[in-house]
Amino acid sequence: MDLLIVSGLSGAGKSVAMNALEDIGFFCIDNVPAELLPSITAFSKAGDNQLKRVALSMDVRGCHTSEQIEQALHQLDEQGIEYEILFIDAPDDVLMRRYSETRRRHPISIAEGISTREALAKERQILQPFRERADYTINTEFLSTAQNKERICNLFAPDGGAKAAMRLTVMSLASSSASQRMRTWCWMSAACPTLSISRSSSIKRGWMRKWWILSWVTRRQRNCCAGTKAFWSMRCPSMSRRGKAS
Repeated sequence: MDLLIVSGLSGAGKSVAMNALEDIGFFCIDNVPAELLPSITAFSKAGDNQLKRVALSMDVRGCHTSEQIEQALHQLDEQGIEYEILFIDAPDDVLMRRYSETRRRHPISIAEGISTREALAKERQILQPFRERADYTINTEFLSTAQNKERICNLFAPDGGAKAAMRLTVMSLASSSASQRMRTWCWMSAACPTLSISRSSSIKRGWMRKWWILSWVTRRQRNCCAGTKAFWSMRCPSMSRRGKAS
């Protein structure tokens, strides 16, 4: 059985991580108390209840002290159960902003009547054993919900998750204040990503021919074309030679 313990700060993205793990085949159990951790793992391995991939979410709702966490992990070690720990983290300022945007209250803040910042500090202290033993630590400060899910799939999906999927990047620059040179350059950067890495000379020549035709329409575009041609001649002097050799 592959056992994964998911923990982290409230508001850092544990729910997104658990949803992503469930989508890729994990049997997920949320809000597991520290005292029940050895019993749940034993139940998952017994008889007809054998599960191949199990993810358990543990946070301050079921773990009230760091000593409880240490004791639960120690019991798993004594039973010889192999497990991995995923810790989801984010800076306090980011978590404070997320709480203010969603108008939620921290679980410790509700239970003890303290401020959110004080509750975050106490939560970090309680969850310190998970952070110290973590096999994977994800900081979601600059990650969107989709990016966080993609990171989880990349780590734990059997087939590589999002790594094997096709990625499409669309660049748009429709501002009227942007210069023609900048618009043309951004179009070329977005439309011709394979100029320097593709081994197919026909693709290189095809993209360059299309861009050449579009760029010779106006005088301003011809000037841009000359500058771009000089740039590519300086950065990729052997492009044509590689194309003939392939």
